[in-house]
Amino acid sequence: MVAAAHVIDLVLIDATDIDAFVMTATIYFYIVNELVSILENAGRLSLPIPSPIRKAINIFQGRLKDYDDDTLKEKNVD
Repeated sequence: MVAAAHVIDLVLIDATDIDAFVMTATIYFYIVNELVSILENAGRLSLPIPSPIRKAINIFQGRLKDYDDDTLKEKNVD
């Protein structure tokens, strides 16, 4: 995927003055995706994860719908 994004960037750089935007965005997406996966697995191992980070993961995955911390703890959403 990163190689494909690089090729897209090469085409865009010839047409515009954009520098490696698509490739950089693709790399950041995969980095964030892996960090979320690591934190999810840490939660499954019952390691303590701070509430703001747990909320950010749920928002990133689209699972948070107006829950407060107490509701998340009751439903065991990690």
